[in-house]
Amino acid sequence: MINKYKIFDVHIHIFPDKIAQKAVENIGRYYQIDMYENGTVDALLESGRQLGVDRLS
Repeated sequence: MINKYKIFDVHIHIFPDKIAQKAVENIGRYYQIDMYENGTVDALLESGRQLGVDRLS
């Protein structure tokens, strides 16, 4: 079945590659939650593709 609705993710967080991993670790520690990505643009785009997200902003 093809989804007739587009999926937009309008709340994203990305960081410069140089600090992305440390930023994600600190955010996870601060909020006491598990973080699953590394905070880079490439990781965001790949996870969006895998999940079928049509637009990230």
